[in-house]
Amino acid sequence: MKAEMSGQPEKLVGKYFHSANETNQIEWQGVVIGEPHPGWYLVQLFEWASGDPSVQRLVPIEKMISWVFYPDADAMTAQNVHDIKSQKLGKQHEGG
Repeated sequence: MKAEMSGQPEKLVGKYFHSANETNQIEWQGVVIGEPHPGWYLVQLFEWASGDPSVQRLVPIEKMISWVFYPDADAMTAQNVHDIKSQKLGKQHEGG
């Protein structure tokens, strides 16, 4: 599948994401809800277990470099399910 290139930079507002910390471990899941100042994004975080909204954070673009973005909540949720199944399979192969 080929990505469409419109010539315009993609907007982050409205994108869902998984964030990673400095050791590349998944830290947050959420959606970008605003850009109150250039280079700063307001994000709504979601609880891992329930998926309910939790807190909002203001994040500089530099902290978002390693984040994985999704076009919608369904795509983010599908990735969560895939990751969980992969982890369970990995544990089964390890004898767990």
